[in-house]
Amino acid sequence: MTSNPNHHAEEASKLEKLLQGRSDVKELQEKGILKNSTAAPALQAAQAELIKHQLEDRLEGKLERRPDRAELERLGILKDDSEDASVTQAKKEELEKQLKADGILK
Repeated sequence: MTSNPNHHAEEASKLEKLLQGRSDVKELQEKGILKNSTAAPALQAAQAELIKHQLEDRLEGKLERRPDRAELERLGILKDDSEDASVTQAKKEELEKQLKADGILK
């Protein structure tokens, strides 16, 4: 390696340009590159894990409290499958009858 003063000045100039073009902390946080946390860096992984577990627990609780199929059918949110099946079967039989009458189905 040379100790050329011009070489050091060029390197310093390149480094200065790179540092000026570097994104600030807020921009990196907005892009999701840096975590937006007030916790110490050593604790950030544990904090992220805790948040993940809290979300899982909340979701699990909501799934446990959701109404079952019978309740949703009673409220009219879902239709009773047995009704749909009988209607579908009746339509199928009617279609077959028409096709036989038209000579399409034997």
